[in-house]
Amino acid sequence: MTLESIYYVGQTIAVFAILISLIALWVQRRQTYSVEKSNAQRQLLDGCRSFFWSLSHDRALFEDVRFCLHRYGEADDFQKQRFSGWAFDILMMTEQVFYQHREKLINEAQFNGFTTGMIMVINTPGGRVWWEEARQLVSADFSRFLHERYQRDGASVPRWDEIQSQLRLPAGQEIRIEGPTP
Repeated sequence: MTLESIYYVGQTIAVFAILISLIALWVQRRQTYSVEKSNAQRQLLDGCRSFFWSLSHDRALFEDVRFCLHRYGEADDFQKQRFSGWAFDILMMTEQVFYQHREKLINEAQFNGFTTGMIMVINTPGGRVWWEEARQLVSADFSRFLHERYQRDGASVPRWDEIQSQLRLPAGQEIRIEGPTP
């Protein structure tokens, strides 16, 4: 075996080593993507559980949310703050879904579900007023997306209190339309 043939054998081995390294990196990247996707979905499920749990374990929060969904403009500052905390939970989850959907970490059904849920909150009389304040506190591209989606689909999406009937105001308390309708 000549020195030249040893050189070519060494080069061939090096090329195969590089190819194997690239394949290993590709496999590792796919595994990392799968882990990120699972973590994103787990985090959203935990957020959803906390979001729904909050109203079922805090009667005062439940009453404040119910009142503010309909009459946000008449609520006192503390009621507005409690409602904002509750509504920002779903708003932040929806914003997270918006960006995770761009990265293909969330599927289309989850993306549409969260977006529709947020529009259901915005569709309430008090939710419309709250949204005009809240939309200034999220990223501009997400705010624009959600506002356009609300303008386009809001009339066909039910209000949050129409789906969760326990959040309707008790009989005798009228609902006033506070914000612009879609």
